[in-house]
Amino acid sequence: MLHPLVYANNRTPPGVFFILHPGGVVKEALVEKARSFANHFDTNMDAIMFSNGWLHQFKKRHNLKQIRMHGESGSVSELVIGETITGLKQLTNNYAWKDIYNMDETGLFFRMEPDTTLATQQLAGKKKNKERLSVALCCNGDGSHKLKPLVIGKNAKPRCFKNVKLENLGVIYRYNKKAWMTAILFQEWLHYFDQQMQGRQVLLLLDNAPSHVVAGVALNNTTIKFLPPNTTSRLQPCDAGIIASFKAHYRRKFVRYLLEQFENEATSGKLSILEAILFIRESWQEDVTATTITNCFRHVKIRDEDVVPEVESDNIEDEHEVTREIN
Repeated sequence: MLHPLVYANNRTPPGVFFILHPGGVVKEALVEKARSFANHFDTNMDAIMFSNGWLHQFKKRHNLKQIRMHGESGSVSELVIGETITGLKQLTNNYAWKDIYNMDETGLFFRMEPDTTLATQQLAGKKKNKERLSVALCCNGDGSHKLKPLVIGKNAKPRCFKNVKLENLGVIYRYNKKAWMTAILFQEWLHYFDQQMQGRQVLLLLDNAPSHVVAGVALNNTTIKFLPPNTTSRLQPCDAGIIASFKAHYRRKFVRYLLEQFENEATSGKLSILEAILFIRESWQEDVTATTITNCFRHVKIRDEDVVPEVESDNIEDEHEVTREIN
């Protein structure tokens, strides 16, 4: 159980402390604690309303801001991170960057429109489209090799696939009822990965997802290293910005599609799975740069710094701009 922290600064009256919690403080808890202090010091409760205005001024005086907590970094033990990095470096320093790979899956709400807008008055919203594809991305440490994305949908043969040769799409398409990665699909992908590494010995970094089952899988060219639970947000290159860059580029393509539909007064309906797959392929193979990938592998510090190759920055600023556009 996490314990509260006692906090005071030079603006705090003598003998008064704020109670902060490592997991964060909601405004309702702050107001309740203020009432408790007021009762403790026999304050005239009629003189203090603890209104939204009081709360606003309190946060302003003490430089408190509302922050949305996200990700898993708060669950990570620094001791575990340190021990894991030490062990990883003993392994990764035996491989060239081009022979260190990372694969991770992500959910993609491929038809979800932006939920913010610019307007002169309040507008009515609508239900978000949460139709989902799972996308598995894999690349190596110097960004020189990006494997075909594995795209998992819910339908075996969507209508838009008619007269389309799936092998020419530039992705691997699979399906199941929930559009999730399963142990069977993962092992199929793992065999595909190992075949791509003919004549090489490579290291594949994976998280400990339940679907990542390797028991009974014979690999000739691949050594697998699983990252400990709750560490992937800090140690996995794909989670360090590679997937975020991919999604930012996909989102920009989708927004452009919506804009074209609106300007052309198109009535063709929603984005098809085929169109989404083409956006996925282009976003991954063409838009996510080797510089971004290399920087993400460098950022997680899984290899000694003296063996990290220097790279020239190409259009990484453009990718930051893409991310800012959609936030």
